[in-house]
Amino acid sequence: MPLDATRCPADPDEVAEAYCMDTLDAADSAAFDEHLLVCDECWEIVEATEEYVRPMREAAQRLKPLGL
Repeated sequence: MPLDATRCPADPDEVAEAYCMDTLDAADSAAFDEHLLVCDECWEIVEATEEYVRPMREAAQRLKPLGL
């Protein structure tokens, strides 16, 4: 079911994780972008998720050249 920009997703934590990991399809990502402009609760979830995802992504990039 596509995301609705006017409502919080059924599982905002899961959607925030997919959003931060860039795994949402284009339509859902655009809808969630729009939703984040008006929903502080979802925005806070994205911020918290990004605080976790960013260092993990950076660590993975450092390990990539080592073949790990």
